[in-house]
Amino acid sequence: MIDKPDLRMTPEDRVRIATDDGIPDNDEVRSVIDTLILVAIFIAVIVLLFKQDPAPAVALGAALLIVYIPMSFYTDLWLYRRRQAKKLEGGGGKPKKGSA
Repeated sequence: MIDKPDLRMTPEDRVRIATDDGIPDNDEVRSVIDTLILVAIFIAVIVLLFKQDPAPAVALGAALLIVYIPMSFYTDLWLYRRRQAKKLEGGGGKPKKGSA
C-alpha cells in the first residue's frame, strides 16, 4: 500500500526526500578524508620525528580516531541545537551595540 503524502511538508521537503539516495554528501566525505589525512600526519610525525616503532604509533592513531570522531560529532550537534534553540527564543545572535 502506498502511503499518502504528508500535506504539511513543503515542496522543497518532498524534493529532498525523493532525491535522498543514501549516498553521503561531498562535505561528509571530505570531512572523513581530512580526518584520515590528519591521523596519517600524526602517525608520520610520531614515527619519523620521535623515532618510535610504527605499531604503537598506529595504535595511538586508531585511538585518536575513536575519540576524535564522536567528540567532534557531539560537539557540533550540541552547538547546532544551541543555535536552533536561540533562534526559537527570538535571540538570533549577539546583541547589537547601543541596543541595551
